[in-house]
Amino acid sequence: MAFIKVYKITKNCHKKIEAIMDEKKAGDHELIYKFTTTSESIHKLDSAYHIVQRFPVDEYVRPEIAYQIGMEVATRFLKDYSDYVVATHTHSKVLHNHIIFVSTSMNEDEAYSQRYEDKLRQLIIQLTNDCCKKYGLSTIQYR
Repeated sequence: MAFIKVYKITKNCHKKIEAIMDEKKAGDHELIYKFTTTSESIHKLDSAYHIVQRFPVDEYVRPEIAYQIGMEVATRFLKDYSDYVVATHTHSKVLHNHIIFVSTSMNEDEAYSQRYEDKLRQLIIQLTNDCCKKYGLSTIQYR
């Protein structure tokens, strides 16, 4: 794993979601997944977190494996507590996943606070590394 970025989206969530769900970028609708816990549209979010998982160019990773890693990280981390979207983008030479999730738990109504971003990043790195090891891929170091 070459890179992980985690950041909060505070406006235009629907535009970000539409952009990552673009089939021109994903190359295949089978590399896009949307999970919702409510009947409300995930596109109506006020705030969310965006995770980007980038795979190294020099380490061949099949899009299906990258997608599986994104799905496993999202389901292990979020379980069924939050709405989320996972999309694997194949449109550039750098294969990468996008995961966007609601920043408040639908079941507990607790915010994923800004002050937890560092811990959140470490957890995502740990989960991603576990998945990458499972598929024989490189991992990233974190502090």
